[in-house]
Amino acid sequence: MIQFYPNDFALRSLMLIFSVGLFFLEITRRRAAAAVGGIQLLTSANALIVVNVALFAFHAKVPASLLIFTSTLSMITVALMTLAALRRFAAKHVSLWKYLCNFLLSALALAWLASMGPNLPLSIALLAAASTLLFALGFIEVNRLDANGTAEQLCAGVLLCLCLTNLVRALTILAGLVFELDFIFELLPQDIYVSLYSTFMLTMIVTFIVMVDGKLQAQLTILATRDRQTGAYTRTVFFELMTTELMRVQRTNAPLSFVMVDLDKFKTINDTWGHRVGDKVIADFVANTTSTLRSYDLLGRYGGDEFVILLPNTTRDEAKAVAERIRQRCTSSTTAGIPPYTISMGLCCTINGHIKLDDFIGAADQALYRAKEAGRNQVEACDYGVAIEDSIAHVTPPHAISMPQAVLP
Repeated sequence: MIQFYPNDFALRSLMLIFSVGLFFLEITRRRAAAAVGGIQLLTSANALIVVNVALFAFHAKVPASLLIFTSTLSMITVALMTLAALRRFAAKHVSLWKYLCNFLLSALALAWLASMGPNLPLSIALLAAASTLLFALGFIEVNRLDANGTAEQLCAGVLLCLCLTNLVRALTILAGLVFELDFIFELLPQDIYVSLYSTFMLTMIVTFIVMVDGKLQAQLTILATRDRQTGAYTRTVFFELMTTELMRVQRTNAPLSFVMVDLDKFKTINDTWGHRVGDKVIADFVANTTSTLRSYDLLGRYGGDEFVILLPNTTRDEAKAVAERIRQRCTSSTTAGIPPYTISMGLCCTINGHIKLDDFIGAADQALYRAKEAGRNQVEACDYGVAIEDSIAHVTPPHAISMPQAVLP
């Protein structure tokens, strides 16, 4: 069997390229490791590739069996660390002890096969097959990510190519062992494998960095638009989105329902059970509400224990049914560690496209006031533009807000 070693130019090129990849991974790790998982593991995997390439530079002084042993072992280690990095990126638990045990078992198996001399190619084929499995698992992890942008799709494609590359390598080596095809181990097949492996690993590093940037941007967007405690939209962002919906309603005359929610006697809960329990009650309310709403419905935190909900394309009766489901879920909640609690809800629905924003909100607020006056733990509903306008003209809502008086165009 003819041993294969990359030429000096190939070694220098690989060293340079992977060192540049390591440099950018390290920069990414320093700025994003606290917010996104897996960067440290992939950085370490890339560093291992650089070390492996450096070993080939000393092939004249290193026994061929030892060189193949270390390089093949490092490749399966890279596959293990890549899978662990992708799981960490997906915010999944990764047992480092589990991966260490897999590494040690691989090392022992390879050492045993390598010590038997003629079975060294077999050990390479088996570890190539193991790498195939690990990259396949990585491909599955990326496909399960919530985000499915271009970077994620490209990363999944690269992992699939790495999987196929290692599979073909394992099959060709096994074919050479079975049919005594010496050319399988000669320059061309090995050259192709090294070239493909290096290309795909570098591409995966680049796509992973892009994925990290995308996840950071998504997290920054959430921080800028969402309430940190509950995950609901902030008051400012909610009313900006509501303004957009109101403009759409004017064009389409589609129904639009707005709900104001107040947790009943929430101050008593805080005073009796403490603020930590109060926070749990709010979190339970948000969980019950979000599990009831549709993906395009909006939930915002109005302030303290008050929340607002916007239900596009929803009539008053439909909105009241949704509100009742939320109220019943909260009333019957059995979440451990929180006391029983109830909510009051006031909702208003548009009946035409001519809407004044502050009057629309005031109508729902007045309905909420009636729900609380009637004994709390109930839903009150009204239609904007019907009898509520007279009520608003004579009664100042207890939660009166300052909103622009201009009628939406």
